[in-house]
Amino acid sequence: MYAAGKFCQIDGDQESGFNKIGYAAGVEVHRGIDAKTSWMTGVSFAERGSRSFNNPDAPNPFPFHYRIQSAEVPVYLLRSAQLEGLKVLAGIRGSYVFNARDALGAYSNLQDELRKMLFIMGAGVQYDAGAAWLRLEFQYGLNSMRKPVSSPFFIRSGVYHNNVVFSAILPLGKK
Repeated sequence: MYAAGKFCQIDGDQESGFNKIGYAAGVEVHRGIDAKTSWMTGVSFAERGSRSFNNPDAPNPFPFHYRIQSAEVPVYLLRSAQLEGLKVLAGIRGSYVFNARDALGAYSNLQDELRKMLFIMGAGVQYDAGAAWLRLEFQYGLNSMRKPVSSPFFIRSGVYHNNVVFSAILPLGKK
């Protein structure tokens, strides 16, 4: 079982910065391939998003706070590194978007403009800290979140998830 904090950005929303905090929770199954390599899959719930910056001296005339919720299935390879307890990981996750909304209510068509199925690549490191595994990962969308429609809220070239994720994984059973 694991819980994760996500520092999110959406490339293409005409804003910048990892200024939306998201989260994820789920279960993972790890299976060994050989003495140094294993693969992992699982299922999780995640919330990502983006928001406009809050600057009281220069308020944004079109503020937004996107909250995008999805169910995800990751498939990753993990490989032991030279340092004891450290692993590198890389993989892909399928992400099914089941809810997308602007929490400020300014943009009501967000759900209609986003694809339901996204593919997100991930790479990072995982450390065995004894009772838990700690993971730091960078994730980036492989396909645009945006359907090919005209929108004043997204740039035309595409919209991609971009996340820095810190996870704590509680291993149950054999390590």
